[in-house]
Amino acid sequence: MGPGKDAARIPGLDVGVDEASGWQFDGRKVQVLEVPAHTRGAITFVIDGNAFTGDTLFALGLRAGCSRAIRK
Repeated sequence: MGPGKDAARIPGLDVGVDEASGWQFDGRKVQVLEVPAHTRGAITFVIDGNAFTGDTLFALGLRAGCSRAIRK
């Protein structure tokens, strides 16, 4: 299970999800948010109001190189 828009680029991805499809996990509805940043297929899962980004959150900011890439 992973980003549906990147399914062709990710070997072994058997189920692609996106904002329209959502997902179920352990009987809970999972909202899928498409948040392209470092990768065009980046997704975030929201379960019971908690977001799981699958990316690094920088408490003290970003290095200049990363910051420029994200702003594009």
